[in-house]
Amino acid sequence: MKTHLPSATALLLVVILSAAQSADATTPGEAGAASSMEQRASSASGHSESDADASRPQAATAGDMFCVRYLIVAEATNQYVTAEVGYTGDMYGLIRARTRRGSAGDWEKFELCRSTDWESGTYAIWSRAAGNYVSTEVERTGSHYARLRARSSFLGGHELFRVRSLYRNQYGEQVFSLQSVANNLYVSAELNYAGGEQGMLRARNSFVGGQEAFILVEGGGR
Repeated sequence: MKTHLPSATALLLVVILSAAQSADATTPGEAGAASSMEQRASSASGHSESDADASRPQAATAGDMFCVRYLIVAEATNQYVTAEVGYTGDMYGLIRARTRRGSAGDWEKFELCRSTDWESGTYAIWSRAAGNYVSTEVERTGSHYARLRARSSFLGGHELFRVRSLYRNQYGEQVFSLQSVANNLYVSAELNYAGGEQGMLRARNSFVGGQEAFILVEGGGR
């Protein structure tokens, strides 16, 4: 036999459940932020060429590939991350945090791409300016070890990153860490480097601090 709750009790449960759902929707936790990024990537399956680069090669993956355009900001300096396509030789496409916020151009435009057969939270970073995926150069040594460079036309382990949410900053923006799959180290902005290498991004830290914090701004922003 079915039993029915008194109307007052039922109403109380509705209020409690509604409040819990509202709290879950606004909590800036890792699960919520990661889920939001996954949903954006999945919804990009039907995007137009204005939303994604038509020249980007198809990934050698069994799953479907989805990409969303982002600007990347180094939290430590509040500067956009840039692909240095004006550099030459083995410095071409060097990834640096060096462009004033609000002044993004083509060199600051990236796409975060994921495949449905990758581990959740794993992405490739495509530089629209360089026309290449961003690689972690673990074959380098010294101060250039594991530097990031937009140099690869194909995807492998050196081109994959784990994106994890950290916190929301004072502007309400979600802050993330980037961990290279190639060496399992977190990407840092080298603020103590000088000249054309200042702000170089390298996957070289085993923990997350201020230099390992990044903001992902979908399409644009402040």
